[in-house]
Amino acid sequence: MKRKQLAALGLAIVMAVGTVGTSGITVMAAETQTAGTEAEKESQNAEAESQTQEDLSAPQQDEQQTQQPVVGEEQDQQPVTGEELQTQQPEKEEQQEVQQPETESDQEVQQPGLEQNKEEKESMTEAEFIAMVQAEVDGLLADADEVIFGPLMYTEQSWKVYEAAKAEMLALRADPMKYYDPDGTQIYGIFERFVNAVNGLELIPEVVDKSELYELIALADQIVSQAEVYAPDYIQALKNVLATIDRNKIEAMTQAETAQAVAMLKQLLQTPVVSESGVIKLIEESRQMLEQLKVSGLYADQDLATIQTLLDEAQKAADSANWNEAIEKLNMANQKMTEIPMSAEKIKEALAGKVADKEYKDLYEDIKAHPENYDKNTTGFYVESYDQAKALSVSNETDVEKLYEALQQIEFAKSTVMKLEDSMKNFMEDMEKILESERKNVGKAGGFTKEDFDKMEALYNELKELLANPDTEKAVLQERVEALNNLLVTAERIEKEETVDPEQKPEQKPEQKPEQKPNKEEEKNEDKKKKSEAPKTGDPASILGLGVMLIGSGIAGAVGLRKKSEDSEE
Repeated sequence: MKRKQLAALGLAIVMAVGTVGTSGITVMAAETQTAGTEAEKESQNAEAESQTQEDLSAPQQDEQQTQQPVVGEEQDQQPVTGEELQTQQPEKEEQQEVQQPETESDQEVQQPGLEQNKEEKESMTEAEFIAMVQAEVDGLLADADEVIFGPLMYTEQSWKVYEAAKAEMLALRADPMKYYDPDGTQIYGIFERFVNAVNGLELIPEVVDKSELYELIALADQIVSQAEVYAPDYIQALKNVLATIDRNKIEAMTQAETAQAVAMLKQLLQTPVVSESGVIKLIEESRQMLEQLKVSGLYADQDLATIQTLLDEAQKAADSANWNEAIEKLNMANQKMTEIPMSAEKIKEALAGKVADKEYKDLYEDIKAHPENYDKNTTGFYVESYDQAKALSVSNETDVEKLYEALQQIEFAKSTVMKLEDSMKNFMEDMEKILESERKNVGKAGGFTKEDFDKMEALYNELKELLANPDTEKAVLQERVEALNNLLVTAERIEKEETVDPEQKPEQKPEQKPEQKPNKEEEKNEDKKKKSEAPKTGDPASILGLGVMLIGSGIAGAVGLRKKSEDSEE
């Protein structure tokens, strides 16, 4: 049932509530009550007029009887003239009109039980009234359930109003007679509030994806910053569109507002307008992008040569002021750079280069020969990455994604390797901070027990003395570090005593975990994960294409503008 139907039903139900009589509850529709009131007024008027007419007619009858001639007696009455007859005729008609309601009134008087029978037919017992109200409440609640989605779909305030109105409805259903009054005011109010609450439920605003809008704004900002490339009118048009977008209120924009802003920006960005000098500048930028692709060593020589040829032809056409051809060749070159794939063979060559590189190779061999000189938590990842790169460089693997990930991994793994002395230094600095911060809480709720804290502090001081002795074996240092780290993890903390209100459910708190050791193992694994998800250097997917038009000479075309990646700039 629609919400308007809910409202109409609620009003109709309440208007049916009447008054309580000795034999039960009298239920009368509003229209019937109104009609009855008007009929009673007409009846009273008719009776008054009838009584007046009777009083007037009585003397006339007596007079007629007195004027009736007696047989044998002489009549002294004068004959009535025509004028007098006409004067008396309207009086007779008026008397007939006045007597007409008297007839209807007489009919009502002759049927004294009609109104009483009518009221008896419309009366109901208290049980029948309760059943009627409960049925109507159930109907409204069921109809509301059909149009309501659930509390998570509506604003908190509107849902609270609905819940309160629904509670009233349930209370009415539980005891209809509690809310009974002769004119139905209370029940009317409950129905009205419930219907209004259903109609007043406000949906939570839809979450609108703004990612495309943000990207277009960033692109528009980039173009505006290159005003020397584009026509002044075009730059101004972009500025005008950007000015219509309040960047501080983007997240509050509706779906329609977001779509409108996206459409306006797209319309301009799809057909940028450049000057002749702008075409020359775009050719130069495209050449720089091509050089970055060459330096990466990840693309086939033939694909790079094709792009180089197109850019040379674009430059030649521009030198001859053949702007139409220059734009066409420039667009083709940029399209090729957007679609160029990485070469599996080139990536394997890059892997082989890393394996053979002296810096990479010497580090690998030194870790193998003297593992005690390094933090073993950081060397495993590098050894694994080096072995993988070496195997793939001579394999038949053609999966470009897998090969490129291995190339990234070996570069990152090398940066995580730490000498033992560096790792020990970091560990001791971290332990000193931990002990200092925990010292004030020893023996207190939430802090370490005094016994365990004293053990940690003793191990720390012992390790500090060992590090100061140059003759200490590195294996002993590693052993003491592991012992201190394990104690830090397993040390007992004193539980906090909390005062719990017996009438309130205790708040569930997440389990407290002991602080982890300050080593690099977890950092290594986390960084490894992040690195595997990092954007690829020279990845064509990160290159942005942009069509442009040339004005000044009246020639239009399309040119691609590419955005340099941060990795390439480094």
